[in-house]
Amino acid sequence: MSIHGEMDRVIAEIAECARDPFVERHIGRPKTSAFFVKVLYLLLKSFSLPSERIRLHCVATTLLQMGLDLHERVSVEPERAEQGMRSRQLFVLAGDYFSSLFYRFLAERGEIRTISRLSEAVCEVNEAKMELYAVAGSRQVSPPTYLSLIRRIRGSLPSALSDLFHAGKSSDNPWRDLAPDLAALEWLADADIEYPGASIALQSDEMRLELIRSILASVRREAAAIAHPEVRRELIRAIGERFDPYLTEPLAREG
Repeated sequence: MSIHGEMDRVIAEIAECARDPFVERHIGRPKTSAFFVKVLYLLLKSFSLPSERIRLHCVATTLLQMGLDLHERVSVEPERAEQGMRSRQLFVLAGDYFSSLFYRFLAERGEIRTISRLSEAVCEVNEAKMELYAVAGSRQVSPPTYLSLIRRIRGSLPSALSDLFHAGKSSDNPWRDLAPDLAALEWLADADIEYPGASIALQSDEMRLELIRSILASVRREAAAIAHPEVRRELIRAIGERFDPYLTEPLAREG
């Protein structure tokens, strides 16, 4: 099977695992970022893992990210209406459900080290979220400071996988910076999840666009350092397809 066929198969399996009639009826179908899955797949393939192990780690990690994203949609505003409280509870439970699938899939296959490392990464994500909430109301927070927190929140899971499978020095791991940069880049482009303080720190769509172009130049250089030739080629192609429109057009959302 071609690398594109393998990635499509993984994306389809994630969509199937994420289907739950009760969840869809009450809060809608959770979104899956195809670009996030492609990055995970190419990251894991660059370490020459067997196809089935790549598939397992892609599915489990994406479900975990979906759980974190659902928790991010839980309102922190006071709720008195029964419907509002019920909606909040359902988002919490749905997030817990997808996180539990992550544990189950990996535990059933004995991937204990992965469970441990990704659990540590979830702690790192939550620490970064607390820092972000602490600075959210400050008008002094700079775009680089804000984006450094977004990199940790959005990129800790793929970065943790790269740490787990990289055999050499951490400084020689090209994914250590590349994975969080790609995660921050996608968030800047779509902003499906609006974190507190974003409008203050990033100021305008023009600021977002300037940051996208700057980070895009960096990730192209970082991607060129990937040793695996097929992965390097496919990653550069995926980055171009996903973000090149921002070099010439205003901010647009994926359909």
